[in-house]
Amino acid sequence: MGVGSNNDTISHREKWFKEQKSLAQLPVILIGFLLLLLTTRVVKETVKDHEKTWKKKMLIIGGMLILMLILFKGCM
Repeated sequence: MGVGSNNDTISHREKWFKEQKSLAQLPVILIGFLLLLLTTRVVKETVKDHEKTWKKKMLIIGGMLILMLILFKGCM
């Protein structure tokens, strides 16, 4: 075992971890996309319903955006 073979195994491990990380991001991206669809649906529902106040609308939209940011932050 020389120094070169040790470096090769380290680079191989790094490559493997990068592949695993990119695979792990797929469900997170999918969940984020579904949240985006849900957000647009909630916004459409709240726009139809005029009884809700702007505060409630903004809290719902803000909450969804914060959830999406957390998901995409975990993705990186």
